[in-house]
Amino acid sequence: MAGLSRGKFCRMSTGIRFFLVMWLLAASNSCRREAVRTEPAASPAAQPAASTAGNAALVKPIPINNFLAVSDDLVSGAQPMTPADFDALADAGIRTIVSVDGAVPDAAAARSRGMRYVHLPIGYDGIKPDQRIELARALRDLPKPMYVHCHHGQHRGPAAAVVAAIGTHRLDCAQGKHLLEEVGTSPHYPGLWAAVADAHPLADAVMNTAPADFPERAEVGDFTAAMAAVDRAWDNLKAIQEADWNTPADHPDLVPLAEASRLADLFQHLPTDRTALGKPEDFQQMLFAAGTRATALEKSISDADPERSAAAFDALAQSCKECHSKYRN
Repeated sequence: MAGLSRGKFCRMSTGIRFFLVMWLLAASNSCRREAVRTEPAASPAAQPAASTAGNAALVKPIPINNFLAVSDDLVSGAQPMTPADFDALADAGIRTIVSVDGAVPDAAAARSRGMRYVHLPIGYDGIKPDQRIELARALRDLPKPMYVHCHHGQHRGPAAAVVAAIGTHRLDCAQGKHLLEEVGTSPHYPGLWAAVADAHPLADAVMNTAPADFPERAEVGDFTAAMAAVDRAWDNLKAIQEADWNTPADHPDLVPLAEASRLADLFQHLPTDRTALGKPEDFQQMLFAAGTRATALEKSISDADPERSAAAFDALAQSCKECHSKYRN
């Protein structure tokens, strides 16, 4: 009551004093409301991601190769191959498994344990913009915790999980880069690193542009499926090589000659695939050279000649590396 002494206030009539007090209270409340309205709004980036019904935090690590905790409700790792792998995922509380590999997922094994399998394959050369949106929508909409995997769980899987996490406001790019470093994603796949570096938080309206019918099995070309099979046969042969070209003790199901024959057979059919025929001539030459070396590996194992097997294995590995560096990575 600036300019009004206590004596003057007291000498006023009761009605005037009541009116004056009510006017001052109204003015004070108006000032407080104005102060609230003029406070700067919080930055959208600082807002926490909206929670999704059914979310739950992962409570324990999963005993699977290249396990990586990306956020409380998102992890990545290698492809679950055995019943024990699927049991471990279910025991950890995983509700959705997302494969970004080209091979057909074992959806039945997941369903039998109360988990859903989703197939969203990506390449080693990077993650396209529409794929980034699709991965983010999957993470936003599907039951969690979620497990994302490729074949080995070291390159495509963690990159896809990190991109989805950035898109849904769980991580920033610096944190995503650190996670790829932690799991050992190869620098030979610059497209995967670039996808993480270029990722950014997505608005719900953008995520809603992605299809909502997440498939258990995506349609992939015959060539992609065949190369996924080559990848698995090659992994089996690496285990056989480490066992001095014998059946590994921890994989009694692997028969050296059978795995080598499977690989040679795959390489025999690849050059006639429509995708291969549409590639440049030097790609077809590389594919033919790899097939020749796969056949040589099969013959050396059939002849029980470990020295020749080692040489043929190394030659085939070099063929694959040269082709991948130019046409896959």
